Amino acid sequence: MRVGIVIGAATLLFSGLSTGTAAAASPDSITVDPVGAAAAWTPGGSVTFMNGTSMSLVATAESQMPVQLAIAGSCALSGARVTAQAGSGSCTLTALTRPGNGYAGASNTYRILLAPGWQTAPLAAPASGAIARGKRMKLGRSGLVTTAGQAVEWRVTKGRGVCELIRSASEATWVIARRSGSCNVRASAPGVDGQWNAYAVYRIYTIT
Repeated sequence: MRVGIVIGAATLLFSGLSTGTAAAASPDSITVDPVGAAAAWTPGGSVTFMNGTSMSLVATAESQMPVQLAIAGSCALSGARVTAQAGSGSCTLTALTRPGNGYAGASNTYRILLAPGWQTAPLAAPASGAIARGKRMKLGRSGLVTTAGQAVEWRVTKGRGVCELIRSASEATWVIARRSGSCNVRASAPGVDGQWNAYAVYRIYTIT
């Protein structure tokens, strides 16, 4: 388009003038996809994490702009890895992009519901199976506690007389196979209300 303006005897020509408005930026679309999960998270939706659970996220945007992640609540965010740090309440993850590449910025939120987690403990007890009569096996060291700091206790739940629990001089717990039969033992620890479920691990030994 050419426009002429007459000033005295001279005419000034202008080209390339436009009377239209600039094109509006396209709305951006963000995807937050947990590694190993069956599907991406739904914006505005919720997921459940047990206390101590960690999950890595892959966040992408249709605009190809970087996706920034932020967390609020009893969760930790390291890079793109989220870890639940409580067994109750919730966290809110925010994923956002800034305007760029012809797209407007966008922001999605995801709610993480927190539930009690499972305790673990470094047991020495061999896996369930057959053992010879007279054999002595170590089940756990002295002062054994779970990952939640709860003391682990051992008990024979079936087969008293078939097997027996003893404490060594170092206070470690051992099981002795006295005679043929089935020996069931259990390691247990109390839960922590609202944070950790009770701990229980079983072993079944067949004494021959």
